Amino acid sequence: MGQELNYALFGKRVCSRRKALHITQRALASMLDCTPTHVSNIENNYTKPSLECIMRICSILEVTPDYLLLGIDRMGGEEDDRLEIQDKLCLCTKEQRHLVSRFLDVFVEENQTKHQ
Repeated sequence: MGQELNYALFGKRVCSRRKALHITQRALASMLDCTPTHVSNIENNYTKPSLECIMRICSILEVTPDYLLLGIDRMGGEEDDRLEIQDKLCLCTKEQRHLVSRFLDVFVEENQTKHQ
């Protein structure tokens, strides 16, 4: 039997990717020819999108269906790393995200020091 779809995670991935691309719910809704409420309902797992809607979301957000539906990246490269990190951050609390940000600040500072 195949992997079961987790629409709650699907919605979080849509939201995370949409925000990463600086697209509002209203703008995504316009591109999908639906209402912002429908986009919100998808992102918050109140509505399961149709296959056609999923494919259009993937196209607009420039990700594969495997990524949005299953969390599997098949694009390769640096963009995969960013998407994976965004996906994981989506599942963290605000406090946990703040802590991760502080860790990243240390790494960035270290890299800047090395390159001076």
